[in-house]
Amino acid sequence: MSNAAEQQKEEPNEEYFRMREELQMNMAQANTSANNKLYLVLMMVTGLAAIVALIISLVVFSSRSGNTCVIGGTSNGMTGTGAVDTKIWNLAIGHLDNNEAYIDDLTGQVKGFHVDIAFEVCKRANKNCRLIWDLYNRCWDSQAGEVTRGGVGLMGGWYDGCVGWAQSYDRSRTFQFSKPFTKSASTYLLVKSNNPRGVDPTDVTGKIIGFIDGYVSDEFCLKRQQGVTGNDLPSTQIRHFDSLQDLIDAIVNGQVDAGFSTFRGDVPDTITLLSDNPFSCYLPNGGVSIMTRLDNGLADWWNPAQDSLIQSSTYRQICSDLKEAHGDQRGNDPSDVCLGM
Repeated sequence: MSNAAEQQKEEPNEEYFRMREELQMNMAQANTSANNKLYLVLMMVTGLAAIVALIISLVVFSSRSGNTCVIGGTSNGMTGTGAVDTKIWNLAIGHLDNNEAYIDDLTGQVKGFHVDIAFEVCKRANKNCRLIWDLYNRCWDSQAGEVTRGGVGLMGGWYDGCVGWAQSYDRSRTFQFSKPFTKSASTYLLVKSNNPRGVDPTDVTGKIIGFIDGYVSDEFCLKRQQGVTGNDLPSTQIRHFDSLQDLIDAIVNGQVDAGFSTFRGDVPDTITLLSDNPFSCYLPNGGVSIMTRLDNGLADWWNPAQDSLIQSSTYRQICSDLKEAHGDQRGNDPSDVCLGM
């Protein structure tokens, strides 16, 4: 075969090898690009898994180091020991217009001795607690002249307990109570200063008497008092009001002849408390407590935690701070409220 023929035969072979080499290079580049993409995906998945693991570890650490107690709409860190309870315990609270429970004008939240106690008990019990302001009659309802009964909120499970409720005969038929965390309070007939209508604490015949809706000092408690004539009031002599201040206003402006209410602390200048021998509407040794349903177990953890608190210096500090921390409110001295003082 001639050289020309051989050259013509070799040229396709060189082109073939050149094209094969080029194809191999392209495939190598494609494989490299694919590997890079796969590596990037693997890195992203690994990073995401690490972030998830970190979040889980933080949640576990947080749950082991304590719960959160939600009081008055704010979150406050808690400490405590024992098993973590994920349930949120809803506690209803009203306002007494004194340093036991009042609405702070600046924050709009309920503050006071009852709030301080609730926070510390939940903290010691390692429970998640949320304090909810609501009307008193959602916990215990007393319509003028009608038999008192459980309020729709506590009966209906809107919350697990109500903070700051006196133990009474009527309420104990429906609800249970924690151990008291304050002393009991006396009940009085309240009249306008200097008693211009001449109300006699031993005879209320024909007198229009005001009561605070939901309070332990209702018309049925007045009826139980010994030595008071005319105390089985007809409905025409009964008036109900939403708060102590509303009752005081009604006494001062003459809507009622007198009010019947538990009372302690500072007495307004416009009011006189009658009776040298105050009445009582509480159960014996039954001070202010948490009122709760029979079926929810709140008292089971509340009582041990409260016992621990009352035996501690923290309780004494809360008591001694009563006038300092809430001193801008009408109210009580520690000796009026606190157990053992």
